[in-house]
Amino acid sequence: MTELTTASDGAPAQATDKIMLVRANGTAVTVTIAELAATFQAALSVPAGAILGRVSSAGAGGPQTLATGAGIAVAGGTLVANGNDHLGLNLLPTWDGQAEFVVNAGSRPSRAPASMVADYFAGRSPPPMLLDENGSPLRDQNGMFLTT
Repeated sequence: MTELTTASDGAPAQATDKIMLVRANGTAVTVTIAELAATFQAALSVPAGAILGRVSSAGAGGPQTLATGAGIAVAGGTLVANGNDHLGLNLLPTWDGQAEFVVNAGSRPSRAPASMVADYFAGRSPPPMLLDENGSPLRDQNGMFLTT
């Protein structure tokens, strides 16, 4: 077989352009770029809302659909935390003033003592806590809130 020259005219490939393939048995066939692409399209088709990645431990390979776990969902094309992972947490059998709440402080999760929340909703002044420039409570090296 003679060596083929590369296309050097600078024109982009068209879907109707033909390329030559050599089958495993040695026979040469031609196929259009569109026909070749159509044979691979099924492998690239993914369901709506899917997240692609590589989860197989078998090494390198094509993309696979990832599943979302509790607390993560795809909504409107965006990966979101929906809080459903908290549904499995144990409920407190009785009120415990030593308990903590998970709160959003400055766009990041933080802990707040239950006593602070109870004081707030009971109409008592919240404890005078020191806040950083983002409005998040400051903590000491043990994770305790700093107060004035």
